[in-house]
Amino acid sequence: MIIDNDTTLAIFASRYLDTVPIQELLDWLDDPSPEVRTLVARKLQCKGTTEVFDLSKEWAISEIDYQRELAAFILGQLGCLFEDKYPFKKVTKPILMNLVNDENDEVRSAAIAALGHLYSEGLDEDIENLISRYSNDHNLEVKIAIAITLGSSSGNEQVRQIYNDYLNQNGALVEWAEVGLEILEDRLGEDN
Repeated sequence: MIIDNDTTLAIFASRYLDTVPIQELLDWLDDPSPEVRTLVARKLQCKGTTEVFDLSKEWAISEIDYQRELAAFILGQLGCLFEDKYPFKKVTKPILMNLVNDENDEVRSAAIAALGHLYSEGLDEDIENLISRYSNDHNLEVKIAIAITLGSSSGNEQVRQIYNDYLNQNGALVEWAEVGLEILEDRLGEDN
């Protein structure tokens, strides 16, 4: 479970993690606390090294749910601060697409969100088709991830129908669908 924590203690911990060698961060990634794992994973995303990619690739096929979720979370932004962003993008795509099909809700949600990060400039057609097939998923977090990720889509008729369906729901899904649709319309240069 990815848990963001914006407390002062978490901010200090995050600053400390900037000073920790990658190998130590990799060791802490398996900490029992989801908050610690999330903090460490955020640092590893920025490192973008081959060893971080290799561990994430290995964890993507783990039997442990949180390891697959963290793999997707890391891979979706690995190397995000590099001058040439996302150096592992091409080899990451099939890994994340496989994780979209995962039986675990949190893994599916993380994989869909990760693809949205990697392809924020525009989803490949195969990615768009894959995540669209999950638009009626039973899990709200998966649907929210889809709503945001489809903001990077083609905006075709199928995508518009998904947004229409989401906008006719209640609660948080409607809010996130509005955000995703606004992102899509801005990307495509459409007037509201």
